[in-house]
Amino acid sequence: MIIPILDMRLFREKEWLFSLLVISLVLWLIFLGNSPLRDWDEGTVAQVAREIWRAPLGSMHWLFPTLGGEPYHNKPPLMHLLIAWTYSIGGVNDWTTRLPGAVLTALGVPLLYLVGCLLFNESLQLYLPL
Repeated sequence: MIIPILDMRLFREKEWLFSLLVISLVLWLIFLGNSPLRDWDEGTVAQVAREIWRAPLGSMHWLFPTLGGEPYHNKPPLMHLLIAWTYSIGGVNDWTTRLPGAVLTALGVPLLYLVGCLLFNESLQLYLPL
């Protein structure tokens, strides 16, 4: 008798995770490219990613990014690399610059739900990612 209850509970949890992921992706991606790059930081990250994207394939620009030819060590290179990959898929524009950050942020919503499932009772689980 316990096994069907656990299976149904697991299915319901997966359903919630998928629903939260889809809703958060829609909310993050709906107006992603409508405004130009705003902050100096957003433009700097886009420029560093563009230099990684333009670099020859065998170079180590993805590991040692540059900004205007000078080494850029302000941030770890993973985000710049993800943006450069989206540049190779969709071209260089505001939407592809913001896409990796929006997807990673949207993935945090179901993750927060899972943390809520581990830490709180059932009445508070759904409110944590909201």
